[in-house]
Amino acid sequence: MLIVVPEESRQHAGVWYYLNELVDSGGHIDEIKVFDLCESIRNGGGPACLRLRMVLNEQELQAG
Repeated sequence: MLIVVPEESRQHAGVWYYLNELVDSGGHIDEIKVFDLCESIRNGGGPACLRLRMVLNEQELQAG
């Protein structure tokens, strides 16, 4: 499973440590992707627009 986080997550040492612990723990989170979302949030998109969950089949996973 992949977690998408805003750039600010990487800039905050405690948050970044926690996210990496999630990956290193062998739990459900396998990967962290960091994006600069400031422009999106400033233009009216907020946290709700980042909550989309998508379940992919094996073929879709391999295409990524």
